[in-house]
Amino acid sequence: MKTIKKILVPVDFDKMALHTVLYALELAKHHQSHVEVLYSPIVPLIYGESAYFGDDLGDDNAIMMAEAYRLEDTEAKKQLEILKNNVTEHTKKNHLSYVPIRYNFEFGSDYENINLEIQTGKFDLVVSGIYDHSHPSKLVKNLDEKLLRKAKTPIIAVPIKAKYTQLKNIAYATNLHKHSIEEIEQFLIFIKSFGVKTHCVHFGKMSKSQEEIEINVKSHFKHDKTVDFHINTNETTINNDLVKFIENHNINLLAMHPHKTNLWNKIFGKDEVESILQSTQIPIIAVH
Repeated sequence: MKTIKKILVPVDFDKMALHTVLYALELAKHHQSHVEVLYSPIVPLIYGESAYFGDDLGDDNAIMMAEAYRLEDTEAKKQLEILKNNVTEHTKKNHLSYVPIRYNFEFGSDYENINLEIQTGKFDLVVSGIYDHSHPSKLVKNLDEKLLRKAKTPIIAVPIKAKYTQLKNIAYATNLHKHSIEEIEQFLIFIKSFGVKTHCVHFGKMSKSQEEIEINVKSHFKHDKTVDFHINTNETTINNDLVKFIENHNINLLAMHPHKTNLWNKIFGKDEVESILQSTQIPIIAVH
C-alpha cells in the first residue's frame, strides 16, 4: 500500500495559492504528511552574441540579468512571507497548525523545476490549483497540463471553488482496453491508503472487444469490495453524464489516466472544458 508522506504544492501568488495550500494541508492531516510549498519564478534570459562575449553589451546584459534575479529574489521572499502569514492565520482557525510545512523557491522553468523537485524530494503527491476556468489547462502561472500528463507522481488539480471533504468515493475513468486490469490494480495500490470506494466508470459506446474486456475486468475484481464498475453508454454528452454520475454516487475526486481516456481530452482539451469543470467543482487526480 502506497502511503502519502510528502506532498508538493507548486504555487504562484494569485488567489489560488492560499486555497490550494489549505486543501493540501487538510489532505496531509489525514495522512500525517509533510507539505512543501514551491514557487518557481522564471527570469527572462537575454539572448544574442553580446550575452556570451566580453564586450560592453555583454557586460550590460550580465548586469541586467543580475538585477532581474535580485528583484525577483526580493519579491519572491516578500510574497512567500505574505502567503506564509495567511496560511498560519487559517491553519490556527482550522486546527491545521501542527501539520509540518516548509516554503521554498527556485529560479527556472516551472515544469522542469517541479519535475526535479518531485524526483529529488521523493514526493508522493502533488497538489496544484487550476489557475483559471476559462483556460483550465493552465495550472500554475504558465504551466499547462503537460505536467499532469508527464509527471511520474500523481497530481491533484483543485478548482477554485472546490472545498475539501474527506475522500470517500472516487470515480476512475477507464476506456476498458487490454491493459485495464494492470492499470486499475496500480491505481488501487496508490489509492487504498485513502480508505475510499473506487468507482471505475466508462463513458460512451462499447465495442465487442470492450464488452469482452468488461467481463474479464469485473471477474478479476469481483472479490474486491473497494472497487465497483459502471458502464454509461447514453447518447447524451459526457458533461451531463459526468455531472449526474458525480451527484448520484457522491464522488469527491475524479481520477484519470492522461493517456488512456477520452475524458481527459474533453476536460483539458477544447471541448466542453469550462462547463465540465464549473459543473463538477471537484478535484481531478492524474495517475500514471
